[in-house]
Amino acid sequence: MAESSAKEKKEAGQVGAGDAPTQSGKGGTEPTLALPAGTKPGAPEGVSAPAGTFLGPYELIEKVGQGGMGSVWKARHTKLDKLVAVKLLPPHLMTDAEAVSRFEREMKAVGKLEHAHIVRAMDAGQADGMHYLVMEYIEGTDLSKLVKNRGPRSVSDACQMVRHAALGLAHAHEHGLVHRDIKPSNLLLSKKGLVKILDLGLARLQTERVAGEASLTAQGEMMGTPDYMAPEQWQSAHTVGPAADLYALGCTLFHLLIGHAPFGDSEHSTHAQKLTAHLLAPPTSLRKLRPEVPEEVDTLCQKLLAKEPSERPSSANEVAQHLNALLKSWTKGPAETISWQVPPASNWRSTVAAAADWGFGLIRGRTGRLAIGGVVLAALFLGIVFTWSKSRPTPDPNQGENSAEVTASESVVVPTPVPAVLPAPDPAVIPAPVAASAPALAIAPFNANRALARQESWASHLGVPLDYTNSMGMRFRLVPPGEYDRGTPEQEIDELVKIKGKQKQARGAGVQAVMRSESPRHRVRIAKAFYLSAYEVTQGQFRQVMGLNPSYFSSTGGGRDNVAKLNPDLLPVESVTFAQAEDFCLRLSKTEARKSSASDAHSIKGYRLPTDAEWEYACRAGTITSYYCGGENSQLDQFAWFGKETTVSVGTLKPNAFGLFDMHGNVGEICQDFFAEDDYASLGSGVIQSPTGPITGTEHVQRGGGFSNIAQFIRSATRTRFSSPRSNAGFRPVLEVEFVKGKGK
Repeated sequence: MAESSAKEKKEAGQVGAGDAPTQSGKGGTEPTLALPAGTKPGAPEGVSAPAGTFLGPYELIEKVGQGGMGSVWKARHTKLDKLVAVKLLPPHLMTDAEAVSRFEREMKAVGKLEHAHIVRAMDAGQADGMHYLVMEYIEGTDLSKLVKNRGPRSVSDACQMVRHAALGLAHAHEHGLVHRDIKPSNLLLSKKGLVKILDLGLARLQTERVAGEASLTAQGEMMGTPDYMAPEQWQSAHTVGPAADLYALGCTLFHLLIGHAPFGDSEHSTHAQKLTAHLLAPPTSLRKLRPEVPEEVDTLCQKLLAKEPSERPSSANEVAQHLNALLKSWTKGPAETISWQVPPASNWRSTVAAAADWGFGLIRGRTGRLAIGGVVLAALFLGIVFTWSKSRPTPDPNQGENSAEVTASESVVVPTPVPAVLPAPDPAVIPAPVAASAPALAIAPFNANRALARQESWASHLGVPLDYTNSMGMRFRLVPPGEYDRGTPEQEIDELVKIKGKQKQARGAGVQAVMRSESPRHRVRIAKAFYLSAYEVTQGQFRQVMGLNPSYFSSTGGGRDNVAKLNPDLLPVESVTFAQAEDFCLRLSKTEARKSSASDAHSIKGYRLPTDAEWEYACRAGTITSYYCGGENSQLDQFAWFGKETTVSVGTLKPNAFGLFDMHGNVGEICQDFFAEDDYASLGSGVIQSPTGPITGTEHVQRGGGFSNIAQFIRSATRTRFSSPRSNAGFRPVLEVEFVKGKGK
């Protein structure tokens, strides 16, 4: 289980101490900032301020950032014993009495803002000739560093980040504040997955000093940041309105998707070139630079970048609502009929609760006969469940499906959302029961014979093959819908973190924290069938789709001597970024769609990365032990490639009961979920349907462990952080059943 590198941890350091939970409701303990290794406290603008310097009640501890508007310090409020972030403002901005007066008025306005997507200003003052601003202390990284270090973001990530910023801007605009310097480096992505706006009110301080000056070029940096400035801001920065922030938001969206601002490339390297371009030149289409960007995202970006303020969206709130609608449209699709198996008698209370949620859900937001019908149907279903639960014998918990087979008459059919290529399926509320027609769910634990029987029965029901091979020879196996227990019991983790001897890598606090993210164990229902690649994506397949091979263990990589006698095309691809893994799925979807009867590639629900929950369900294949071949025993090396120095050709060892190879070892596999240590703890009780991780974040989930890991770190429940390319991390895609149906096979 690999942790983030020291370099990544150093780059992640930013402002913060009171991080709000994500929109998915995931809270957590108050974060702390890991001080950059080897960094010594410094001083802003030549002013001596060694560690231990006091500014009023604040003790400066460590300098953590430097920008055009001053230096940022980690500090402690001595009376409250609370960590804060203190920004020391450059002296040259504070020499004018009117500027100081303006700053104080701006800070009073900013101090009144309370919003999840704005870094809260807590105090402002002056001490020993230095003006300072005190902010909440948040651990995270700004979006500029994120793109620089990890590449352009996926379409869904970029849209979610800009949506967060738009929500924060809408709140500021409603209170009469215009930022004037929106850009990726002023947007902080917290460790808990929220984008927060920095430096509200400070850009106004800059513009006050240059109002009326004749030379735009000479004072350009004082008026904002040229790559993100609206045309009207170049002409009169101190009079611009909210529309200028929306233009900058469009530049930011462009940067997140392409890697630079619209006019931030080599063709616009001088101040004059940028000025001319922002005033006169149309921005390049996103789809021209990155074809997989949906047309609606390109259209929105072009509208945000309109030269005339009146042609941009009417408000930041409108932008946020539009992006929210787009994100929802990508995660929902037509209903598919599947079977929801009634749980054992021991779980009848959760069944009653689920039915009640569904019934009363019909009432909420509706009136008249539909609402009355909802009450009647809910009551009827509750009565059926109650009667059934009283008469049904309790199955043997050690036998799973084998002793508690559910017939067709004991199943109900429900419509479920079909996820799109881009994001994961939404966690759904238990939907309305319909007629019984589909096979029962695969309820863990079940043995290999039952696993195959469930696969075959669902393949027959859906009218698709159990094995599917695409046009480039990638083989996929159908994984039936079902239920299982995800994660690891807390007492087992307690034993795992006590590992001694040569396995000392388990003793680090960071590794222990990641291992504890496997708890608490909880029941998960995978609501719909999906195909999963039988093997990890190989170097040959990746090169065929992407036109490159980033792998370390390749004929041109740093580990070429280690694999000189192997065929690299059959080795799993590794050292990929998350964006590359996602782009592989998108490109493959479009390529395959063009070979089908579909006319619009964007309407095809094809390849994507698996969710964390889907991956563990597919790996376990009905087992409840540490590995899909059983507990710790001598058989593990027949199924898993681990404790080695290199990768091995995919499919070399035995598959699990679903027919999937290398789910343990070889290379770890990237999932689409963002990683959060408290993710499982936030899910609540009961059966969780098709869960996904936080709505956004800085790291993704990696599953399965790699060739260099010890046995304890390749378990079915093992999950860790993925943030940057490494030689023990690859991926395998999911293929949607609807895509195979659409090809008429």
